[in-house]
Amino acid sequence: MRLESKSNFKSTEEVLNALTRYQYEPLRGSDNIRILTLHATEDHIECSLQQIDVSDGGYQALSYVWGNPAKPFRAIVRGDDGSRIGYIPLTANLKDAFGDLRDAEGLQSKVFWIDQICIDQEGDEKNHQVAMMGAIYKNSARVITYIGPSGDDEEEKAAMKLLARLYEHFEENYEFLFKHSSLSEVYRRKSEFPVKELPKELQYSDDERMNFRGKTDEDAYVVQGWRRLFELAFGKWTERLWIVQEQLLNSETSMLRGPLLLPWDTIPVMAMLFFSELFPNAHYLRFNQEYGSQSYLAPGYFACSLYSIWYNRKKLNTLKPRIAGGPDELFVPTLSNMAFYQGLICHDPRDRIYGLLAISSDAKELGIISDYSVDRTASSVYLDFSVRVLQRWKDLELLAYASRWSNPSDITVPSWAINIPPLPLPDIAPYGVLAPHAYSSLEIRPRFILDYSVVVLKGRVIDYIAMSASPVETSRSFEVGVLDAGYLRSVTQVLSGLSNVLFHLGITLENACSLCRAIMALDPAWSPALHEKRSPIEQTVFHLLSLYRYLLSVISRASDICSATHITEDCVKVIQELAGLLKNTINVDVLSALDELSLEEKEANAEVYRHQVIRARSFCVTKQNLICNGMHEVQEGDAIAALQGAERLYILRPVGDRYRLVGDAFIPGLNFGEAYEGLDPDEVDYDIEIM
Repeated sequence: MRLESKSNFKSTEEVLNALTRYQYEPLRGSDNIRILTLHATEDHIECSLQQIDVSDGGYQALSYVWGNPAKPFRAIVRGDDGSRIGYIPLTANLKDAFGDLRDAEGLQSKVFWIDQICIDQEGDEKNHQVAMMGAIYKNSARVITYIGPSGDDEEEKAAMKLLARLYEHFEENYEFLFKHSSLSEVYRRKSEFPVKELPKELQYSDDERMNFRGKTDEDAYVVQGWRRLFELAFGKWTERLWIVQEQLLNSETSMLRGPLLLPWDTIPVMAMLFFSELFPNAHYLRFNQEYGSQSYLAPGYFACSLYSIWYNRKKLNTLKPRIAGGPDELFVPTLSNMAFYQGLICHDPRDRIYGLLAISSDAKELGIISDYSVDRTASSVYLDFSVRVLQRWKDLELLAYASRWSNPSDITVPSWAINIPPLPLPDIAPYGVLAPHAYSSLEIRPRFILDYSVVVLKGRVIDYIAMSASPVETSRSFEVGVLDAGYLRSVTQVLSGLSNVLFHLGITLENACSLCRAIMALDPAWSPALHEKRSPIEQTVFHLLSLYRYLLSVISRASDICSATHITEDCVKVIQELAGLLKNTINVDVLSALDELSLEEKEANAEVYRHQVIRARSFCVTKQNLICNGMHEVQEGDAIAALQGAERLYILRPVGDRYRLVGDAFIPGLNFGEAYEGLDPDEVDYDIEIM
């Protein structure tokens, strides 16, 4: 592309000083959008705008990170006659993107749709244009995902060379990735990958990997490139909520790194391979710790998100000839999308709903329209969404996420409605394993009173909390595996909560087994791989013993960070008691070998870790002496309710004659309708008002 010479123009500063803010012309039709043509200027950004019907297509849609919302840069707008008629302010990241789009030799067309420019950010059209985002991305000729400027440093060059080599080497693994429904499942079966080793020229000793030294000058690029490759695979672009629909609505997508155009899936595949530990684990752990993400979540979360996008794109392209309705038939309900992508970042909390409508199967049924007006607060948007879901769905799945996304102590909003708080969010037990009420679907539709501030449901209170430990707080260091004071605090909270439950009830095989199941929120059908000398209940208790032994080893390793003497003493006591219960089947000196877990113990602990449901959850005992794993901070006297149409139990806090929703509860002994044995729900259930 020939750049227009600087000599043809006044200086950039002179040009900009002579211009005023560009005034957008109103869109001429309900299906109209603006597109821009980027001009070939050398030292500043110039473009021209025109209106088209969205169905005309012919433009390329940009997916990118706004970054810092400040707009210190400007794009000059030309009129139909080529004259400069105004400027539009730009964020720093979009200014970089414009330069790279202009210089990218792989982009023959320079016609784009970019929200920051093509939507009047100061006008009233934003609501309508956001509602059209699905159509805008569907009708674009291509979606370009901008992952930042490249730079000319050695690490960048090394990363690009490394990327090409790794993508080619692991090509046989991509079909294996596609055969599974989640990246977590892939991780559990990583030993089955067709290609498990790096190319020989990329294999280094642990010392070389950790210190980023190559074997020779010629291959030093390999070690240098790992850090930059990790940054690319888990960059800020992976954290954006809007990226989900932007990548799923169009089959033609590319990555743009600096002016270099890359196939879209090359970078997501790197994130998946990092997560699956097919790359040097030392790199993954080190970069996890160093990664400067604003998000609370570990990079592995974003790898799982990218896997979902990659998987659905591949599924769409594979099944396209057989799918009459196009991608819509692959979409899931809005709430499911909100739950799966809840860790992704959006600057406006209303986008938790609006940013997913275009890829949600029930968007039309719910009838939600994007509305960014000042009086349309996030709380009012969430409340309206919650009411619509409860009015249309056949179950109470919404309550599980409403409780997860709410603060029980915030009395300004209904506890049963969605009101997404900042991270970290509490863990939630998986769906599909519980049936605490005789009616698994709503026989009677929920009612709303007091201007939708209270929902009325059918069910009954079946137990109360008698004792509760404090909820487990998890720091970012706990999420990414950094052994520091925050990590140790989380470990001691886990051990304290578990030990308090066991000491309250007594350490028996039955209680220890029930506690282990509560930690993992497992149904009775689960059974660990049996040891030849142990019964199923003994093997489950062995899992709990292995967890205790592992966590005690963590405390032992971190003794120089802070003291946890009391917790250590309680932990040793529990280990001794559990070992005594299993004395005929184990041979472990728990006092002299705290840091040495056997292979069987490591495998058992790993299984508990994969299933554990502990973040921001309390371990409790009910009045019936049952063990409860409850969401949020559970208090003595809280009620446990079985509700019609609910797939799980809920903890409710009495407030006069009404209740506030605290969270869900997993209670071995009450999860499968035990409270309704021999009873007719129509005779014993009553109205429960939750505010």
